[in-house]
Amino acid sequence: MVHNKVKSKIKELIVTVPPIIRVSEQERCIKGFLKKMALQIIQAERRIIMATGKVELAKTISQKTGVTQKQASEFINTFVETIEEKLVEGEKVQLVGFGTFMTRKREKREGRKPGTGEKIEIPASIAPVFKAGKGLKEKVNA
Repeated sequence: MVHNKVKSKIKELIVTVPPIIRVSEQERCIKGFLKKMALQIIQAERRIIMATGKVELAKTISQKTGVTQKQASEFINTFVETIEEKLVEGEKVQLVGFGTFMTRKREKREGRKPGTGEKIEIPASIAPVFKAGKGLKEKVNA
């Protein structure tokens, strides 16, 4: 979607640049425009990718519940620590309608180094996993 907008803006710019201007000046105008567009795209992607951190989450919880931001922050930290402890113990943490935190065993496997193509052995590991519940999926897709 963003790329289509960029293409249409470039076409628009090329059409609007008077033909009297030399080609090198047209190129300079286009390059300047592309730099601006690239910066706008990067900034837009950062806004999309930017996640809500603990501070913002604590602020939102404190506003919705009436507790202090410090209390909300302590709650978040305790919540996360408790989930971590349960996962380390090998237990699942299921929040009905929201999702399930669990672990999965990954067997050892063979891989390749991207730069050299050399074969390497990737050791077995246990990975934390979150599986979204039906209610969360429905809200996100609404």
